This record gives sequence, C-alpha cells and structure tokens, in this order.
Amino acid sequence: MADVMAPTPVPLPQPRPVEGFGEQQWQTLFALLDVVTPSIAVDAEITDKKNQLRITEAQCLEAYELTKRNLVNYPDYEKFKAYLRSRPANLPEYTQYAKRFVGHLPKSAQKELGRLLTVLNTQLGSLLATGYRQPFKDQPLHVREAIFQSWTRAWLSIFPQAASPFMIMAKLAFTQFDPLFRELNGYTNLMDGYKPGPAFDYNFMQFPSGDEPAVLDVDVVIVGSGCGGGVCAKVLAEAGHDVLVVDKGYYFPPSQLPMSTEAANQFLFEGNGPVQTDDRCTSSQAAPGAVAVQSTGVYPSYRKDTCDKSGRMQGSASSPRKSSSTA
Repeated sequence: MADVMAPTPVPLPQPRPVEGFGEQQWQTLFALLDVVTPSIAVDAEITDKKNQLRITEAQCLEAYELTKRNLVNYPDYEKFKAYLRSRPANLPEYTQYAKRFVGHLPKSAQKELGRLLTVLNTQLGSLLATGYRQPFKDQPLHVREAIFQSWTRAWLSIFPQAASPFMIMAKLAFTQFDPLFRELNGYTNLMDGYKPGPAFDYNFMQFPSGDEPAVLDVDVVIVGSGCGGGVCAKVLAEAGHDVLVVDKGYYFPPSQLPMSTEAANQFLFEGNGPVQTDDRCTSSQAAPGAVAVQSTGVYPSYRKDTCDKSGRMQGSASSPRKSSSTA
C-alpha cells in the first residue's frame, strides 16, 4: 500500500443561512473587516487606489528594519512588501470564516449585527454613524479606516462596542487563513514524514429515533471523552465496572487528523475556533466539552504589527492603525 502523504479531507457543510443578511449586508461586513486587515502598498506599487492604504518607501523601510531587529528568521524586503500588499478580505477562506462566524452567533446578536449593517447601507444611517451620506461599503479604504478609528475613540460606548466584534472577527480570520502570515511565521499544516497513528475500531451505540428516551443500565457515566475522561473510563472498566462515556463531539479517526483549519473550527473546537476575552488580550481554544486545551497570552493587537510599532502608522495600542499617509 502506498504511503499516506496527507490526512483524508473532512467535508464541510455550507455556512448557516443568516436571517436578514443579503448581499448588501455581507458587502458592508467585508468592508469593515477590510479596515482591520488592509492592503498596504508603497506609492509606486499602488494598484487599487480605493482599496489600498498608501505609505512611502521610507516608511516601509523603517518598518522592515524594525522587523529585522525583532525576528531571527526575517523575510527579505520583497516578501515583506508582498505581505503588506496582501488583502486577506479577497481570500475565499477568510470570507467563508466570517460567514460561519456570523452563522454561529446567537440569533439576537445576528439581528443586532444585521441592523447595524443595514443602517450603514442607508444615506441617513450612514450620515449618523459615520458623518458621510455615502454608504460605508462604497467609501475608499482610507475613509473607512478613519471612520473605524473614530468609533474606537468615541466617548459614546455604543461606537467602541460596535467596532469590537469586527476587530475580533478580522484578526481571527487573518491569523488562521492568510497564507503569507503563515509562511512568514514558519507555520505548516503537516510535519515532515507525516503518518497517521493507529486507529481503534470503536463500536458506537446507535439509537433509533422515537418519542421515548433511551434507557441504559450502567454503573458509571463519564461525561467527556478527553484525556481525563478517557483515563477514568479505562481504570474503572478494568476494575470491573460497566462504564458509559458520552460526548457531544464527533469521532474522527487518525487518518483525518490533523484537520484543515476550516474543518477544525467546525468540528473540533468550542465556539468554532479561538475564543477571545472581552479585552482581546487572550485567545483560548477549547474542545467541544469546554475544556481548555490551548491558551496564548497577548493576542496580536493588530494585523500588521511590525508596521504599527514604527510609530508612523498607529495611534494608541488600543486603537486601529493610524496611517500618516494620504490615499
């Protein structure tokens, strides 16, 4: 039998339909996310004046020198500029993640988000929320960025609260799916010499549909099949007890692991991916049983962090990047 070179792909369901979301709402959402993860290009390499932020060659070189001082394996200058020019909002994986993110929100949150996006599509609503009569999605990127920054600095709490979920959604989508971000961080989906581990032929119980509850007679019920529950089940079963292990997640054989990021978000993690604290300083990943399996402190405060730290393209650490250039 030929060597297995990659895991068996896990098919994904379509994103859940979201009531009240049409093409206009999705376009406005992506226009907002584009502000958080923008395309940045030096003057001579601008290809889309509406959807790129302009910086000078000197600003780019300054940011690159800062990157070189802070990284051991830093990219060459052309790769660094390509990273800045990339526009994650054009990636299908990025937009699909955003749709799945919204689809898994509570219905009440979906309605609130839909109302906000609808308001930003009207002249009156846009005037009240942005100071411009033109709908938000039709504005050039540098204007959208200025509007978004004004929201984060507003005295009325409603505006910073409105900006927060877009910051979270965009950063999570970017850090998981942007190929250049992964490449420059040295991330790969598979280790060299990938080989799936041995599988166990589980015999899962099947319950027919019906109105009456299924009744099982066992000595011990263990909720959760993770490392803790699995060890307990083994010890108790070997001691002669009849043990039942229940789990709300799905079982995937080793041949399907590791999954792609999209599939892992859908099937393996609580909340469909990384879950952030309210202040966005910590991101945690949990198994479906809500047991934390990974935590990382100080989640990246912004997408192009090396540029932000140059002092030329960001204001305070709690606000989005502030560009000193003109588009």
